[in-house]
Amino acid sequence: MQQRSTNPLSSAPRFVEAFQNAFLGVLLSDERFAISKAAKRKDFDWLYDHAVETGILESLIEFSGWSDERLLQNVLTERDYEKLAAWI
Repeated sequence: MQQRSTNPLSSAPRFVEAFQNAFLGVLLSDERFAISKAAKRKDFDWLYDHAVETGILESLIEFSGWSDERLLQNVLTERDYEKLAAWI
């Protein structure tokens, strides 16, 4: 008889820590990086703003199975770098 795991995390979605700029960068399409170099900023704020604008962060949260509307709104409207970096 096979034993079932009693670990509550065994069936939970898996998350890993990532370099936030690299993570956001791979989420965005190549077209987002085709804007003029004068207007382009490759820092976290630029990447984050484009990830929100394209809806990719909302899609990612939905895909993860989290259905917390308050979390989604906080992630999409937060401006504090430390909190954003922690979420990403």
